[in-house]
Amino acid sequence: MTQNITGAGIVTVLDNTDLSYTDLPKDYLYLVLVDNKDMYDFPKGGIDEGEYGFDCALRETAEECNIKKSDYYKFYTENVDEAFVCGKGLYMFLGMIQNISNIKILKNPKYDIYEHKGFKFLTYEQIIRDNLLYDYLLLPLKMSNDLIKQGIFK
Repeated sequence: MTQNITGAGIVTVLDNTDLSYTDLPKDYLYLVLVDNKDMYDFPKGGIDEGEYGFDCALRETAEECNIKKSDYYKFYTENVDEAFVCGKGLYMFLGMIQNISNIKILKNPKYDIYEHKGFKFLTYEQIIRDNLLYDYLLLPLKMSNDLIKQGIFK
């Protein structure tokens, strides 16, 4: 049963195991946004009244870093009942992208400010080692990594 959804986002993964991007590690890489406190974050945000959880995740990802639904080639699920729940009603989805050329940090359209100052693609191990990801996002990161290691996108 779905608890009250307060927000949603997407754990975005790039499969670089074929070294499509030679300047990045040959691995599955997670998109982390770097906020103004130098902490790692995932694209996410609050749900609007009447908005579906997955639609919120897509909107927030587009608003924060210019990734549209068409930039993803596969999602683990679009169903909130299968999403990773963390925090107080934050639902995180898992999506795989191939092309990262359109990614850029955008201003929050409601407040006209930058919530993030940059982004990185990092391995799971790098994120854990850096210890800069907000604690409540560690569970969806671990669950995403476990699913990817199980080959869900193969």
